[in-house]
Amino acid sequence: GTCGIINYFGTSKETGDLRDQSFVYPGVLADGSTNTISVPYADPAGGLGANFWVRYGFGGLSEQNIHDGGWVRLRELTLAYNVPQSILSTLKLTNLKISATGRNLWLSTDYPGVDPETNLTGASNGFGL
Repeated sequence: GTCGIINYFGTSKETGDLRDQSFVYPGVLADGSTNTISVPYADPAGGLGANFWVRYGFGGLSEQNIHDGGWVRLRELTLAYNVPQSILSTLKLTNLKISATGRNLWLSTDYPGVDPETNLTGASNGFGL
């Protein structure tokens, strides 16, 4: 999805916030003890393989890129005004409507990726990818 791809390229807010920090993989070590080994999210000295968002391939770890994709959008709003006949008669017009339309005026979502309706796969039907 888009989150994995923008993480892969290092352009997400998450990669910017975490690239100088470390994490601990949940799990156990070979001796059965809890893993406490801290690993940097990105280590320039280690090359791309040492970058958390790149080391697992294009799109990265899929589990970490699963998010609630729900959203609400104000897709289109049109305001119109019919000019009164009393004004139109002086202009020698029979009717006149003035209108303004706005599109994609508001989007509410907790999804951390790009706009949920964006298609990053080119000329296809892969919306949200």
